[in-house]
Amino acid sequence: MDDYNLYLKLNRDGENAFTYNNLGYCKFMLHDTLGAFHDVMTSIQLDSTNSLAYKNRAEVYLSMDSLEKACNDIEKALKLGFTKQYGEKALQLQGKYCGD
Repeated sequence: MDDYNLYLKLNRDGENAFTYNNLGYCKFMLHDTLGAFHDVMTSIQLDSTNSLAYKNRAEVYLSMDSLEKACNDIEKALKLGFTKQYGEKALQLQGKYCGD
């Protein structure tokens, strides 16, 4: 997390969508749900085509018991090509939480 925070501090050029996404996921893994949500939201605002950010936000929503929002994000991640780039995780989440 320190490296991501340092990068954001030194690079305020607006090209930080992936850094915010990765920082947010680190926070999520450390059970900082609100911090994770904020950073992943920032990532999506900077790049609305990043399928990984939608999958990550879906996991945050699941931890917040927001199933409908999570399933919407999983669907968006899949439409943006998550499986081709990152593997089966979004499909697994969809099967487990979203039904068909």
